[in-house]
Amino acid sequence: MGLAQDFLDPGIGGRFEVNKQNQSGVQYIQNPYVDDNGRTVVKRVGFDFNPDNKHVQNTGFPHLNLQTQFDGKPAGKNSPYHDPHIPVEPTDIKKNDY
Repeated sequence: MGLAQDFLDPGIGGRFEVNKQNQSGVQYIQNPYVDDNGRTVVKRVGFDFNPDNKHVQNTGFPHLNLQTQFDGKPAGKNSPYHDPHIPVEPTDIKKNDY
């Protein structure tokens, strides 16, 4: 949980929900805020753990996503804010984590 917690901005609330897009796990979506450049920022932490899910199968491993969106669009691949897929050890995943 440390990487996810470090990624989020302190003092900004949010909510947990099942990843509705691909049902690969749960995600935490931080409430939108406006940054110093006038962009609306939303940070999403995705826990993609379900081994039966196509997204998890396509990446080849359960993983943690750390996505930053600016004005409703995910940061591009060349951005320092690009969404990494950080592998998670399968032994660290509990039965009810997805």
